[in-house]
Amino acid sequence: MWEDMLIDRQVDDDTLRQAVAEVFTISVVAVSLVGDIEDTLDTSLDGVHILLVRARAEGDFPLQITAYLRDEALSRRVESWTASVALVKRFAELLGCTALIGDETVDPLAWLRIDPTGAVVPVTLDDDRLERDEYVIARQRTEHPAQTVV
Repeated sequence: MWEDMLIDRQVDDDTLRQAVAEVFTISVVAVSLVGDIEDTLDTSLDGVHILLVRARAEGDFPLQITAYLRDEALSRRVESWTASVALVKRFAELLGCTALIGDETVDPLAWLRIDPTGAVVPVTLDDDRLERDEYVIARQRTEHPAQTVV
């Protein structure tokens, strides 16, 4: 898996596929998008290098995207935290959206907000809202352990 991220607005399937293809510099036909991972059970994934699973989310980030990399060369491109964040920055820029990703700490409330400008902002999610599976930012944090690499 490359990334599990939340987006601040709904985006149509074709636009999502195009943005991911551009981020990874691959053909858009090598990117497949499904609404549920089980949708792939009866489908051939030959030639699919990236499988996107989209889901509706609650709160300020209504679209959840999970990206599965099915190509070793692509997987190597995101082995480092810095490289992965750089690709999410490009994705947010292309879509003109704000993305929310986990920040690599064990704190389930600690996330990174990545703005379309490329700004990476450490944030804390609202604990009560997250208990109800709603993704709402409670506050911006002043520091983040990985800030020096993003």
